Amino acid sequence: MEVQAGQQATGKKEAILINGMHIRLKNRLPRQWKITRDPALKPEVIRLQRSVTHRLNEWRIDQWSATLESFDPEEQSLWRMTKRVMKVPNPLLYRFHIIDVFCVLLFFLYIYIDTAVLMLHAVLFSYCS
Repeated sequence: MEVQAGQQATGKKEAILINGMHIRLKNRLPRQWKITRDPALKPEVIRLQRSVTHRLNEWRIDQWSATLESFDPEEQSLWRMTKRVMKVPNPLLYRFHIIDVFCVLLFFLYIYIDTAVLMLHAVLFSYCS
């Protein structure tokens, strides 16, 4: 079941059905070109890659437009989506977390070494006296 070019894709499965054959060809032709190095295949590979990229970008834009149209101000869905989109992962937090763990490990190592030295002193002084 293939969706015609004039129809709108409403879901990911339909978008895959629209581009299914092109995506398979786009994946197969570069492998074939790599093996044969046929100069006639290279323009076809480039054309298919551009075509699939263009269609997927159109599908993403359609999906985003549908998402924006589905917002209801009474449900606060716009606020939740804005919060989700604006949230940027902070690599510094991860780095500081690693530094904190490293500092804690160094502290325990220091305590362990200090305890071992104290025990060694106790053993040496017990033999000396």
